[in-house]
This record gives sequence, C-alpha cells and structure tokens, in this order.
Amino acid sequence: MPFIILLIGILVVFVSCNQQETKTFTSKKIRKSIKLNLDSTTSVSILTNQYIENKHHLALLNTKNNSLVIYDLSSYKKVTEIKFELDGENAVGKVNNFLYINQDSIFLLNSYAYKLFLVNYQGKILRKYSLIRGKIGDNTSLPMVFPFNNPMVFLDNRYLYISATPDRNPNTKFYYQAKNLSIKLDLIMQNYTYEPFWGYPSNYQKNFYPDTYHLYSRIFIPSTKQWLYSFFACDSLYTTNGKSFYASSDMIGKIISFPKPITNSYENNQIANQNNFFTNIYYDPYRETFYRVAILQNPNQNNEQKFLIMKLFRIVIFYLFFVKKQEKNVIVGLKTPPPTPPQRGGGSFKS
Repeated sequence: MPFIILLIGILVVFVSCNQQETKTFTSKKIRKSIKLNLDSTTSVSILTNQYIENKHHLALLNTKNNSLVIYDLSSYKKVTEIKFELDGENAVGKVNNFLYINQDSIFLLNSYAYKLFLVNYQGKILRKYSLIRGKIGDNTSLPMVFPFNNPMVFLDNRYLYISATPDRNPNTKFYYQAKNLSIKLDLIMQNYTYEPFWGYPSNYQKNFYPDTYHLYSRIFIPSTKQWLYSFFACDSLYTTNGKSFYASSDMIGKIISFPKPITNSYENNQIANQNNFFTNIYYDPYRETFYRVAILQNPNQNNEQKFLIMKLFRIVIFYLFFVKKQEKNVIVGLKTPPPTPPQRGGGSFKS
C-alpha cells in the first residue's frame, strides 16, 4: 500500500527503493514522523499537495479520481474527498493543480483547457476564468509547467500567479526567445496578463537539449517579492530581474547539449534518460533554506535514477551559495520523488 511520510521537526529524505528495501537519509535528527496510508482509489503518483496550516490538514490532488483528498495530521485520518466533475454543468475537466485558500475558495487549474475554476468545499463552481484569448499561437502560453507541480501563488488578496509554458516548438530557437513564462490573473477584474520576464538563460539561445530540459521550476520569495527560477539545463538559479546564482555540484557535471535539435522522439527520450539534469527548487521560509533537486542517471543500472537534493543557504536578502565539499548538504536517494514544499513543521516525501 502506498503511503505519505511526513517528517516533523527537521526536513529529511525518506525513500523507498522497492517493496523489500527501505533506506533513510537524514541531515538531522527527526523529532517525529507521521505515516498516512493511501487507499486503492488514490493515485500513487502525487505531485501536488498543500499543507493547510490553520487546520493542520494535508490536501492531496488525486489524479486517479480527479479529486482533492484531505487528511487530518492529528488523527492521521481522511477528513474528506472532494470529487470534481469531468462532464456536465458543474464540470471542471481534468484538474492539474490546485490552491486551497479556505473552504469557500479553492482554485482548480485545468491546464490543457486554459481555464481556472473557483470552487467551494463541495466542489461547486463559484467562478470561471479563461487563461487564453483567441486561438493558441506563438504569443500564448500553456498555464503551468509539466508535470504541473509548480505551486500557484495568491498575493494581495487579488492576484493569482501561475507559471506558464510557451506555446512554441522547443526544437526551435524561437521557443527560447519567449518571455511569457508567468501568468498574473486579476481575480477582481477577471483578466490576465503575462508578467514581464527577461526570458530563458543564454545557454538555451546557443544550444539544443532533450525536450525534458526546457522545463523549469520556480518559487516565490516573499521577503524580496521576486521569483527564483530553476531551469533544468542550467547550473545557476535565476531571479525575476535576471540575476543568477551558482547552485550545482560536481556530482552533476556538465549538462549535455547539442548544436542541432533532436527531432527523433525515441532518441530524444533516450538521451534525456541517460544524462543528468536539474529539476525542482524549494524554499523553506521557516528555516530560511533553499533546496534544489537534480536527477542523476546510472546507465549501467538499467537507467536507474537517483535524486540529488542540494541544500542552499540564504546568506543575505538574495545571495545564495552552495558548499560543495560538505557532503552533509548533499542527500542522494534511489528512485525517490522530489520532496514537497517545506512547511512550518518539516517536509513530506512520498514512498
């Protein structure tokens, strides 16, 4: 049976290598852990969840049932499951991401329909928002970045910010000239704009990469009111205004690149699955710490993947550095998914 492990007190990594073997890698002592069993109707692939702090609840997006499952972390029991309709008058379609504000305000994102829905605790639609004007084209962007786990951010009691993927062909230089990587939705005026952004880093302008590498992850830093971007083919992190900060490891090495696009899909996937690249970035505001995740490939072990989790320290307002030699800041686990965003009490990892 799949389950969620919540690590309370200090953020650590819990990984399940297979059904027979379990390994735990810790950076510090765990004060407490919580195990939530997931029933057979819950997807084993949980990429999007949210800690509801005022209730001490954990909300999980169950893509298998197109529902939101909420657990009480005090009793370890399921509180409710809100199912969302695929068809009919109250249909939201396939939900790719969500943001829980309160019981009367839950935002649901249907990326491929370019729509956002405001629903209540019963799943009833209260309002609909369109995230496209006219037809899909070179000047539009798909709301959210695959695999749809970048968190949406609600600011100033009015604006909802959603990461975006340009509706262009990533096998062209034209794709990396796009600057519409962020959607700002005005919930009062019910319209959206693409936030000004400096665009993809220079290495994307010069080289081509496997399709996976054109993705990115981002987090919002409230104290600086800026976004921090982790592009999958870059060893540095980037802020909204284009400043960069080195955040890599010798274990990752140089990200593979090519002078021409890889148009064969099988070859494209093979190259991506045999080389290292970066993935998500996380910010822990309670301990003022950043975490960046990278995937390490091992072609000699049936393409087995390892996830490298790098601990980054916040020194001043927005200055980051990574101490390569301190191995306690590098945590490697077998076949484990990246962690969820850290919360006040700690972090969670799916096993």
